[in-house]
Amino acid sequence: MAALLISVAYVLPAGALAQQDTMETTLDAVTVTAGALPVQLRNATRSVEVVTARELRESAASSVDDALRRLSGAWTQRRGAHGTQTDLSLRGGTFGQTLVLLDGMRFGDPQTGHHALQLPLPLAAIDRIEVLPGHGSALLGADALGGAVNIVPAAGGPPRMHAALEGGSFGLRHAALNASWGGEGIPSRTAVDYRASDGWRMGTDFDHLSVSHLSRLESAAGRLSLIAAYADKDFGAFDFYSPGRGIPSRERVRVGFAALGFRRGLGRAELQTSVFVRDLRDRFHFDTRIPDRFINEHHTQLAGGRAQVIAVVREDLTLSAGLEANADRIRSSNLGDHARQWLSLSAATSWHAARWMEADAGLRLDVHDSHRPQLNPTVGLLFRLGEQWSARTSVGRSFRLPTYTDLYYSDPATRGNADLRPESAWSGEAGLRWQPLPVLGMTVTAFRRDQRDLIDYVQQNPGEMFIAMNFSSAMIDGLESSVEWKAASSGWLERAGLSVQLLSTELDTRSAYRTRYALSAPSRLLRAVLAGTLPGRFRWHGTVIAADQQVARDYVTVDFVLRRNIGSISLYIAADNLSNSAIEEFPGLPLHGRWLRAGVEVGLGAE
Repeated sequence: MAALLISVAYVLPAGALAQQDTMETTLDAVTVTAGALPVQLRNATRSVEVVTARELRESAASSVDDALRRLSGAWTQRRGAHGTQTDLSLRGGTFGQTLVLLDGMRFGDPQTGHHALQLPLPLAAIDRIEVLPGHGSALLGADALGGAVNIVPAAGGPPRMHAALEGGSFGLRHAALNASWGGEGIPSRTAVDYRASDGWRMGTDFDHLSVSHLSRLESAAGRLSLIAAYADKDFGAFDFYSPGRGIPSRERVRVGFAALGFRRGLGRAELQTSVFVRDLRDRFHFDTRIPDRFINEHHTQLAGGRAQVIAVVREDLTLSAGLEANADRIRSSNLGDHARQWLSLSAATSWHAARWMEADAGLRLDVHDSHRPQLNPTVGLLFRLGEQWSARTSVGRSFRLPTYTDLYYSDPATRGNADLRPESAWSGEAGLRWQPLPVLGMTVTAFRRDQRDLIDYVQQNPGEMFIAMNFSSAMIDGLESSVEWKAASSGWLERAGLSVQLLSTELDTRSAYRTRYALSAPSRLLRAVLAGTLPGRFRWHGTVIAADQQVARDYVTVDFVLRRNIGSISLYIAADNLSNSAIEEFPGLPLHGRWLRAGVEVGLGAE
């Protein structure tokens, strides 16, 4: 497979398979809100990927991580299926180096990055997923060292209800209800999602429930928004953290999120404010055969508030300034009780320098009570080189704080390190975009991340304990290439895309140790997406993923969806891992084989 991936990489330009700014479509007008300043995709000085609600539906994604694994810059390491437990990596980073946001507000867990995707928002309540690979701390603060993912909830609107029922292999049962109401007065949306399965082998069953509500109130004073969401996940975790040892673990995660936001226009400026709180309770029983031992209970809380002013100084110049305060704490049977606070000041600017050039810059200072202050700058440029070509480049500094698990965890196999230093990195990227035809687009992006004090768990000799430590240096070089074609009219093939990502990771001299996470991302990764309409108005969607992994076995997998819309009713069948490939994204932890699903969706009310 390595030879195949290398040969394709030389033929194709680099970029992102699902990166919507590779084509002049209506998505070019999408405004990405995850950064310090909102920006349209066509004007972005760095790689940005967007997954829309329509794409989530057409691909029959079962969870956010299922949607993310189809993107070029993202890599998801799944321990379980359907969003049970997944680590997220962007551009070869570790799972702790990706910041997850919910509507622009920090959602990551201070205990461990393993919980970053334990989202309480049902898929049906999501408007889009924004992915910003690469340096992000100058815009978003700690932990956006490898990049950031922003989950944007769908707003309410005219009265409409959408219901879905699904069943499938391994005792899968799924029901979802999504209702918008309130009209123009107080547009609101409420969503409920229940998903469960008996599992594909012992100890892989799951039972998931998520509920969310969003309301907005428009008035002369401004716009007030409310988000409230809750999820309860109970699942078998057989060998999740002990691959190959046959230990029947079990875990239950309950997470709640609430936020209040306010926006008010001030002439040519806008004031944006928000406050939020996130509460997560995790109970992990390492060996259920021993009822009263090896049970870890963690309760983490994260709260914050921010105020930002965005001012349009001239038609070609926008400035922003922001103030943000955050605090987190943990109460844990294993890690103890700890708390920390930090304050952040930020400024950013976007300049439409000329018809052929865009420029932006940002600077952020984070002052923590537990670590030294962090100052992170960024700058980016976009050049339009005629009608068909454009080039962009950006560079910036980022950092990550050690989690409470990194600092204080202890068991017979793993030990944290209270003396860990924050990670930091300088990252840069440069890319070209070529669109020779309205229906054909190609991109190439090269990137580098020069890291200092990388945190990982290392083992000097087999059988010894894994100990958290800082590597003095780590270098990641990468190349992303993609080509995407979209037909001008419907037919059996309406979309075809192919992307390749190549990674090279070099650690310092201590890389002779066995590392747990630093080499988790594949060295070569190929993704292909095909979609179209068959006779009888059947819509089909296929995804092929080929991974040449550094620490786990290589694999090729195929997912397929066939859908038929009949008025307000949609019927579909889906096959996850149709190829029935043997998949391990963590060495020694096999994932499911072929998983068949079938469902019906019904929409009632105004469009």
